[in-house]
Amino acid sequence: MTKTRGIIYVATGPKYLAEAVISAKSVQAVMPGFPMTLFTDQTPPPGLFEQVIPVEGGNMGRPGKIRSMAATPYDETLFLDSDTWMCQPCEDIFLPLEKYELAIAHEVYRNEYAFEKFPDSFPALNTGVVVYRKEPRTLAFFKAWEENYLNVFQHKRPADQPAFRHTLFHSDLRHYILPAEFNFRTNYPVVLGGFARAKIIHDRNPFVEEYAVLLGHDTGHPPVYFGPVNMRLFLHWLWFRSRTLVKRAQAAGPRGIWKRLTHR
Repeated sequence: MTKTRGIIYVATGPKYLAEAVISAKSVQAVMPGFPMTLFTDQTPPPGLFEQVIPVEGGNMGRPGKIRSMAATPYDETLFLDSDTWMCQPCEDIFLPLEKYELAIAHEVYRNEYAFEKFPDSFPALNTGVVVYRKEPRTLAFFKAWEENYLNVFQHKRPADQPAFRHTLFHSDLRHYILPAEFNFRTNYPVVLGGFARAKIIHDRNPFVEEYAVLLGHDTGHPPVYFGPVNMRLFLHWLWFRSRTLVKRAQAAGPRGIWKRLTHR
């Protein structure tokens, strides 16, 4: 039996519906015909989504997001926050699901909140881009995630990511960490990998389409830094880097330098 794949959005209220429509159009532009489902309390424009599943509005909040993710109509699902923009086709984001049950990228803040008590080796994860298989183990995980949020974490901070991190840390769900290019947070300093391009930009920014042109096409570059620079650290890096290059040049000598410059 062929597995079904699709993208889901959860958007309640006019603001988030408008965002989800813009995001879905970016998907449609690079992956035409790819199935998309919208969970919403609004009426979206016709023809964009394969399915529109009604949900309650008002204070649906984080639990509603988690329940909607569990109610996906697809065997393999890519959940996207409404403030995302797809720069390039992303079918390969599903490939980790051949071995893992869920894949997600790190949050740029490794520890978002002071109340989170986890090892530094298990940093925060960003739930704005999540790809997963729909099966009993993942559904049980979503149920535990919702319960942990409702019973503990919503009283500390109304954000679903600490509860997700806690639930994943205490579960045996097989998960994979996506590279930053699949959840590229342009509102923070971030490194774009060498010979890579941003696949999904995640930023509530009116210029996100221009970001997509800048970051989502060129692959002929080394690792590059995007965002504001800490000048003190940059000057330290420049000082260490220049000293390193001088030492390498001294060790190589004139012939070695010429060989390196001419790639011979």
